[in-house]
Amino acid sequence: MGQPGLSHDSARPFALSASHWSLRSLAPSVVHVALIFVVGLGLRLLFLGSKSLWLDEALSLGFAGNPPQLLWGSGYDNAHPPLYYTLLHYWLLLGDSEFVLRLSSALAGSLAVPLGYALAASLGGRRLALSTAWLIALSPLLVWYSQELRSYSLLLMLSLLAVLAFVRLLIRPHLGWWLLFIASMSASLYTHYAAVALVPVQLGLIALLSLQERTTRRGVFLWLAAWPLIFLLYWPWLTTPAMNEFIKLMGSTEPYPVELLAYYLPISPAFASTLVDLALWLAIPVALVAGYWVLRQERATWNRWAASRFVRYGLLLIFLALTLAFVMPRGYSLKKQLVHLWPFGLLLVGWVFPWRMSNRLPLALLLAASLVGSLVNVLFIPKEQWRETAAYIVEHGEPGDAIWVVPGYHALPLSYYLARADNREGEAGSDVMFDQQMFDQQPVSSSMNDSDLEARLEKGQRVWLVYHTVNVRLLDPDRRLEQWLNAHLQPVDQLHLFKIEATLYAPRP
Repeated sequence: MGQPGLSHDSARPFALSASHWSLRSLAPSVVHVALIFVVGLGLRLLFLGSKSLWLDEALSLGFAGNPPQLLWGSGYDNAHPPLYYTLLHYWLLLGDSEFVLRLSSALAGSLAVPLGYALAASLGGRRLALSTAWLIALSPLLVWYSQELRSYSLLLMLSLLAVLAFVRLLIRPHLGWWLLFIASMSASLYTHYAAVALVPVQLGLIALLSLQERTTRRGVFLWLAAWPLIFLLYWPWLTTPAMNEFIKLMGSTEPYPVELLAYYLPISPAFASTLVDLALWLAIPVALVAGYWVLRQERATWNRWAASRFVRYGLLLIFLALTLAFVMPRGYSLKKQLVHLWPFGLLLVGWVFPWRMSNRLPLALLLAASLVGSLVNVLFIPKEQWRETAAYIVEHGEPGDAIWVVPGYHALPLSYYLARADNREGEAGSDVMFDQQMFDQQPVSSSMNDSDLEARLEKGQRVWLVYHTVNVRLLDPDRRLEQWLNAHLQPVDQLHLFKIEATLYAPRP
């Protein structure tokens, strides 16, 4: 029997050779996968604590600081379920350094490597699995979110586990795979609402495996039978106030693509919403027609399609363009929605470029671009520098200083670092540079009138005005607060950091 894996001249794309699971063929794969895992883990641990926590990471800490019973009872975050915050609550017992806090995400993100390998091996053999595992290990998008104190890497790990159990259940039905699918799919939904996107992924895999005549009726029946149990396990959360708030939030705000179109074109939100709706209405029939065409094709057509130069070079260019986009420090609100789905895109790339000598040049280019992109993300792309801002304020501040933050919600990461600096100064036994009164807890906005601002400014008081330079374009585009402070005080110090600008104002002599 030949080498297991995908062959472009094979009649069965994504075919699993019977010898793949033999001990003789598995041994070298274990060594190779262990190497890939170590490389992926090393990238995710590289300078893990070098960047300060930004707003969303500070939000994670804030929610995780609550007792688990409150997180599961009513919820504090109206945009996310509670499982990640519960796990983080106990992880905080290990320490509060940036490295320790993000280590949980790095470990979860690294486990995506062997899970991705196992999934790809189940679909197409060892060669497909090796390409996919390397792409997952080096992916700039996955490395970046494995260094975030957020739920996305946990969702990634659980999503791959759920789809792996699902595929094995369809091919070789077993009670263990069925229970694992129920548990991992439920955990995914309790981690992030975006886990619902795994349903169309599973439907697509059913179509693919049915095309190969590899599904079993019992497996499909068990998959369908799992969903009522998943729904029952999820029902307690569906009835919570937090879920009701999430539904209201989704109904009262425009989808993010609509906001992006309205902001960047610029066009009215109503017209942007029309364009997005039109795109969706067009996408549905196109997807149905494409799916019908796929099912009508003979199996060998897929291999000829994957072997064509047009597809191979086109996919290579698309991959390189996406790698560049994942490195650019923009669009994080969109990128984070793709984290748990991106491995399935990498699996497609691995299908077109399986691990074989004939693909050594394109694979070398793909992996080199991924590695360089990940290193750029880790070493050069900064996060919002709240730690450095707090350190500067502590060094140059005085007791009684007020700090105005615009937008007000960005006070969360700044206050976190100010409190940490306060505690460490106290532990060292030296004088504390500031106290809690120094921080103005009330949100500051450009809509405040002059009397409101005057009431908040005590006689002889110095004021730190801290702008988040990206969000302020939307909330205070004319910098009215800066103009008001310039009229009443004088700037005496200024700090410019990534996405942050801090100016110290003092009374005029």
